[in-house]
Amino acid sequence: MKRLIPALLLTLAVTGQAIAQEPLKVVARAFEPFSYLDENGDPAGVEYEILQYFAKSQGREIDIVWVETFAELMPRFDQGDVDLASGTVSITASREEMYDFSSSYFPVRIRLVEPRTQTASTLDDLAGETLITMSGTTYERVLSTISEVSFVYAGDENEELAMLDRGEGRATALDSVLGLLYLKDYPSLHMTLPISELQHYGFLVAEGSPLAAELSKHLDQLKLSGIYFRILRKYLGQEAVDLVQWAKE
Repeated sequence: MKRLIPALLLTLAVTGQAIAQEPLKVVARAFEPFSYLDENGDPAGVEYEILQYFAKSQGREIDIVWVETFAELMPRFDQGDVDLASGTVSITASREEMYDFSSSYFPVRIRLVEPRTQTASTLDDLAGETLITMSGTTYERVLSTISEVSFVYAGDENEELAMLDRGEGRATALDSVLGLLYLKDYPSLHMTLPISELQHYGFLVAEGSPLAAELSKHLDQLKLSGIYFRILRKYLGQEAVDLVQWAKE
């Protein structure tokens, strides 16, 4: 029996090492500059780099399953064969009833986007209008509170803006940081009314998964080291760093 114990311990050690080195399996929405493939076909982006640092800290590689739209993201996660979802997912009370999240990796507020020729004073000004949104998003949830609106759907935020620019709806909604990134390409559009409280992007994991706490600790370490702010500045610019600092005040 004594001879079996060292062999058993060795087997357990090797097995534990193999488990620790299994890839971190991520379903990610392909959405620049958060997670995407660059011109060389290599993964890049804010979310990807954060997760890459996390995986390296655990001696793991990243295995990404790509989806094209936000509407595909959580149904794909729900298949149960990935560890987490990455795709500018806002942490909301309704989602926390079904999933766990890491701590925030970016603060956002939803803002209304309209043609420069129009500016709503309240959401009630849009009653009965056709609005542009994305299925399954916080944008859709907030805009659904307006009386008698109808929706036309876009696959991502860039398509939302392009559709609005073509006059296919009265207005759309966008997270504030995305307005900073994309509205410069649409000079006929502007961000107007804030239509949500401060929200936060987080990485979505299964309810009860230890990854929520592990990712949160990792984010704290990246912020303390300055790596987090370097990643934001690289992909989102100094304005994004300023937004994070403002949200902490």
